[in-house]
Amino acid sequence: MEKREKKMKKQKYIVLLMTMVMAGSVLTGCKSENAGKRNTEGNVTETISDNTTNNAQETEDSNAEEVSESVESTEPEDTTASSDESSAAESENQEKEGQFSFTDLSNLEFWYGSGAGAWCTVLHVHKDGSFDGQYHDSDMGVTGEGYPSGVYYVSDFKGQFSEPKKINAYTYSVKITHIETEEKAGKEEILDEMLYKYSEPYGLYNAKEILIYLPGASLKDLPEEYRSWVGYGNLEDSKETELPFYGIYNVNTGDGFSSYEVETISIEEELELIEKDVKDLEKELQAEDISQQDMNRIVYQIYKLWDNELNVVWNRLRNQLDSTTMEKLTKEEKKWIEEKEVKMKEAGAEFEGGTMQIMLEYDKGAELTKSRVYELAEYLR
Repeated sequence: MEKREKKMKKQKYIVLLMTMVMAGSVLTGCKSENAGKRNTEGNVTETISDNTTNNAQETEDSNAEEVSESVESTEPEDTTASSDESSAAESENQEKEGQFSFTDLSNLEFWYGSGAGAWCTVLHVHKDGSFDGQYHDSDMGVTGEGYPSGVYYVSDFKGQFSEPKKINAYTYSVKITHIETEEKAGKEEILDEMLYKYSEPYGLYNAKEILIYLPGASLKDLPEEYRSWVGYGNLEDSKETELPFYGIYNVNTGDGFSSYEVETISIEEELELIEKDVKDLEKELQAEDISQQDMNRIVYQIYKLWDNELNVVWNRLRNQLDSTTMEKLTKEEKKWIEEKEVKMKEAGAEFEGGTMQIMLEYDKGAELTKSRVYELAEYLR
């Protein structure tokens, strides 16, 4: 395991950076060829933000619904309590024996997607083998009556893996004992001028067997389908011969996840990084020849920095707080989201329909979200 841990260190990335990259790529509308094959049913629910009603706010709207829906999954189910306890005990025994266990995956974030950030599935596996995650995609070019801001595809999900069975030194097999989505696949609804289409959890959907690959697995021995999803489709162009991270492979569908270690930094350090980025953007606002369009863009970026950080903080809370406290915070969060939406609309009401409306609404949103971030951060100190 020591050898595997050293390989994992090469793949350290800060989750905050990944979420910011995804937000930026959605804004610019970039997509890869693979995006088309996943673009028929999608999902957005896991963040803590809101939904504002401006045409330029569609991207933000998608993320806004996420937390208010996904946080509901924090309450443990009675039907799985006993099995979860059993899984945790078995995982602990495996750890003591020096074998692979779900604990090895608990500090990782698994990604399956286009690579450009246009669509992806994010997966977290916990020590007891339970998991949760979200698939999402968006298409701002598809509009219709009642949804001029485009279409948002989303699936928030959670479930349980069976105990891993060893195939070889670098491969373990598991099955999904149960999986559920927050919204029924196929459901559609219009929210804040955007059409939400709820889907199955891509990447894990229709899985009959899941293979878990450990760092050090020979790349040439892995299925080509898996390698193509994680950046090793053509081994002739790669200097590496071994998989440098933990991987998850849906054998039935050929879908593959790569992983990144969640680098643990203090909440204080995390907030300092956000504040620095915000100050850099605020300096851009001081330019003498800046246009209103650029001002709108920069203010939106500031808002998204705090919006993304709110999601990062929320995920930290889910991992650290007990279910009773999270249930209380979830109710508070839903109420806060509703109040924020109202206040943002009020902030831009005076210039409704004008070019300044968006800037004023996002400016208020950034102010309120920053305050909420610091309020929730107190639970982590």
